[in-house]
Amino acid sequence: MAQSAGVGLTRFTYHCKQITNLTPMRYLAMKRLEMSKKIFQEDKDLTIAEVAYMCGFTSSQYFATVFKKHEKCSPNEYRMKCEVHNLELV
Repeated sequence: MAQSAGVGLTRFTYHCKQITNLTPMRYLAMKRLEMSKKIFQEDKDLTIAEVAYMCGFTSSQYFATVFKKHEKCSPNEYRMKCEVHNLELV
């Protein structure tokens, strides 16, 4: 990310923390989780592994661990909540 921004790692990390209050890796993980939640809401046919890889996670196990840590439920539980919520809206 620092290279893409055209700055050194230290400077990039400093500015990222100033702007987001997160380290670059934490910010990236949060964005990946946001993307995964959106995919879960929009496409019910994808597997957990497919969603994990689409969002840039290296394994579905790591994705599930990070997801559960931040969302307080597993990806599968989140998907089921989305399905129930969507049924209630119809």
